Amino acid sequence: IYSYGEDNKFPDQLLYLMNKSATHNAIINQKALYINGSGVNGVPQQLVEKWNKHDSFMEFRDKCIRDGRIFGGFACEVLYDRLNKPHFYHVDFAKIRTLDHSKYFYSDDWSKQKVDVQEYDAFDPAKSTPFSKQIFYFREYRSGLDVYPLPEYYPALNYIDIEARISNFHLNNIASGFTAGTLVQLFKGEPSPEEARAFKRKFAANAQGDSNGGAVLIQFNEPNETPAA
Repeated sequence: IYSYGEDNKFPDQLLYLMNKSATHNAIINQKALYINGSGVNGVPQQLVEKWNKHDSFMEFRDKCIRDGRIFGGFACEVLYDRLNKPHFYHVDFAKIRTLDHSKYFYSDDWSKQKVDVQEYDAFDPAKSTPFSKQIFYFREYRSGLDVYPLPEYYPALNYIDIEARISNFHLNNIASGFTAGTLVQLFKGEPSPEEARAFKRKFAANAQGDSNGGAVLIQFNEPNETPAA
């Protein structure tokens, strides 16, 4: 099996960024919404309402479109009935791996040391048999593409990550009440550890917490020391 990014976790990184960056999440959702549209023509009403056991056609298509926008590809499990008729089910693209696209491997969690894997042949109706299973795997074209696709926003990954980290940085500041750069210096000498802890606890009671964002860093100095700039 060919590793999907570093430590085989690139899809997880893409999902993490989508869930942590408000701007990126909104763009993905809006693009998927516009592509999916509000209806479908040329598909029998029975299939529109019930494409498979789990989804209507619009739900099935929406899942494939969203995976396409997140990962640059999507996958479907193709189940053949007793008459060898194919039925298509959406499969989470993040959980599919391959080596050369002749076979595909599915696991709920690729991060485990011992992975439970289901093996599938690549989609080919000419090679199907009743009750067989295959994987239809689509990846968007990109020049120089290797085994796995890259999302269209790949060049912006660092900027998406920055937005997510900035959000987390401010959240932690608010939650802890600590703002770097706010410094209180006391020039009455170094207190005992017990006195210092008591003073900090009393100060923190009034300065910390999300309703008192902007707590301070307390520094005890000797009277003759130069204040920090």
